[in-house]
Order: sequence, then structure tokens, then C-alpha cells
Amino acid sequence: MAVAYVLEQNTFIRLEGERFIIQRKRDILHTLHIYKLDQLVLFGNVSITPPALQRLLSEGIDTIFMSRNGKYKGRLQPPLSKNITLRCDQFDKLRNNDFCLDMARAIVNGKIANMRTVLMRLNRSREGLGLEDHIIQVKNLLGRVPDATDLDSLRGLEGKASAVYFEGFSRGFIDQGITRASVSTSGCEDLPQTRSMPF
Repeated sequence: MAVAYVLEQNTFIRLEGERFIIQRKRDILHTLHIYKLDQLVLFGNVSITPPALQRLLSEGIDTIFMSRNGKYKGRLQPPLSKNITLRCDQFDKLRNNDFCLDMARAIVNGKIANMRTVLMRLNRSREGLGLEDHIIQVKNLLGRVPDATDLDSLRGLEGKASAVYFEGFSRGFIDQGITRASVSTSGCEDLPQTRSMPF
């Protein structure tokens, strides 16, 4: 999903052909191709001309308005699909505990597998990082995902894997007078206890 963030203050967005032009007075700051854009996030004093506004709606581009400091203000959103059959199926799936657990397993499995991949690449690309133990720990946690019997145990596995991953990942940074705080993963053996992602 292509997301454009407009941070420049006192700017406006206008439509020009198949592009949105971001301007401040007469100066063109950026050009956004409509076909590449899925979401537009505007911070602070950014205005949109009526033709650009209509095109955002007709193209189904979700537009979010934030304060200059990043506080959510609201959004311009095209009409949602009225496919009632689809909506009913989605709510049925939400009530199906087996489906939710299978979906959560797939998500957590993908996340932990990616953590392991990143650690292995990092360990190969830099000498002396000593990430072998981290990689083995993450692999072992990955192997426990299919046996998770509820969402809480999945959250615990994900939290433990994240703690191990970020402790190892932090070793990949090149220190330039900065000291690294160690991350303790002790006491995490009794899963579940970490709630890092609600399902």
C-alpha cells in the first residue's frame, strides 16, 4: 500500500491531470501520481482544492487529517462497500474461534519466521555478532507456534520472540560512543504473559 505523508506547512494540494501537485504559494514541492497512491496523510496546515478532493473520493484514496503534532483529527473516506453478504461472512468468521486461532497462528508464524531471517542475515553480514543463540531461540519459539492452543499462548510466544529478536538485532548497530542497554528475557519462560498484539 502506497502512503504519502504531507508534512510541509502552509501548503495546498491541487489536481493536475493524473497527478496531485503539492505547492506552497507558487513553488511546487512534490508530485504524487494518482495511480500509485492508496492513502494520503496530511499533517497540520495543508489544504486540498475541490477538484483534488473530488478525485481523492472517486479514486477511493483514504485521506487522513492529523494535527501538526500527529494527533488524529479525522478522515475523508469514500463510501464503503454495501456487499452485505461479505459483511455477514466477515462477522461469522470473527465469531469462529477456530478460524481466529488459525489466522493468529499464521500471522505470528510469519512474524517470528521473519525475525529469524533478519537475524540470520545480520549474523552473516557482520563478523563477531554472536547471534547463533538468538537464532536458535527464535527457531525454537517458531516451532511452538503450531501447538499454541489459544490466543494468549500465541501472544506469549510472540512477546518472547520479540524480546530475543530485539536483543540480537541491537547488536547489529555500529556503536559510535553509544552504550547499549541489555534486554533481559529471563522470567519469560512461563507463557503466556506478554501481550504485545491484540487479536
